[in-house]
Amino acid sequence: MSYPYITLLETTFFFLTLFIGMIILYFIIKRWQKPKFLTVLKAFILYELASLLFYLIYPFPLFSRLLNIGFFKILDLLTVCIILFFIFYFIMKRYLAINLKKSLIAFVLVFVVAFAFLDFSRILLEKQILNLPVFAKENLQMQKQMAIYIQNTLISAEFPEPLSLKIIGKIESGTLTWLGTFIRETMKYVINN
Repeated sequence: MSYPYITLLETTFFFLTLFIGMIILYFIIKRWQKPKFLTVLKAFILYELASLLFYLIYPFPLFSRLLNIGFFKILDLLTVCIILFFIFYFIMKRYLAINLKKSLIAFVLVFVVAFAFLDFSRILLEKQILNLPVFAKENLQMQKQMAIYIQNTLISAEFPEPLSLKIIGKIESGTLTWLGTFIRETMKYVINN
């Protein structure tokens, strides 16, 4: 199912976030030298394309998600940050002749601080905009589709077959609820009592 208004909103905010980040990078670099705007734009676009290519070929996040161990997730984050920084550094050195220290400052200010703030602001603003009447129909359709998806994937993955419960004995009082992830504890309680 397509959501043209929500897709347009997401695309607009994505490119707006990139543009604001590029402007911030330009003004940071402008403090050290007088580059042309188009040179900074070219370097920024090249970095974004290189980082996108890196994300497409980088296999470690899948490994850390499969193991689901905190150490691997931290190692994954550090590895990604270091590799992305060196991609950024080589591009900045090639196009703007910026040294390692200045590249590190620009990388941290733009891609760690500014983009984190911009992304947080984008999410808050999108939530407010999605409440407008023009998005009501698509928002409702998307919520219904997500509810069906969650019901089909999560519930069927947890219990591939229908769960049958046979009670033997006398029940004086009680409440029957969906057992969820606590099925073992609930069954132990029922068996022990």
